[in-house]
Amino acid sequence: MMWGGRVGRTLKMLEDGMDLVMLRRRLISSNVANAETPGYKAVDVDFRRILQENVEGVRVRLVRTHKGHMGLTRVPPKWPIQRQLWSEGEGRADGNTVSLEGEMAKLAENHIRFQLLTRAVNHIFATLKEAITEGGRR
Repeated sequence: MMWGGRVGRTLKMLEDGMDLVMLRRRLISSNVANAETPGYKAVDVDFRRILQENVEGVRVRLVRTHKGHMGLTRVPPKWPIQRQLWSEGEGRADGNTVSLEGEMAKLAENHIRFQLLTRAVNHIFATLKEAITEGGRR
């Protein structure tokens, strides 16, 4: 289904965010699975950098559309998100850079991000449902 306007852009951003969270989950799982593989370099998605690059791209400026009106124009962010992988940390003697404790902390953080994105999507659909079912009754 095609969504237009603000709702469509918001849903697309949330979808991209969920894709990024799912990619990060797969990478963390791969890191954990390779925790004992000599020479394995842990990889991650630089979530903060991606978010910062995309949020900084959103600027709001006032645009006068009529002599008696003021409006808002948004400059769109850099979507779709470019996924950037990076290797982290110093390795053990065997060259492996996986820290199981660190990976578990990242997994918990990633889970919280997924929950927040899911709640945002649910809120949008609940609002749309209310507008459709209750909108004419008020």
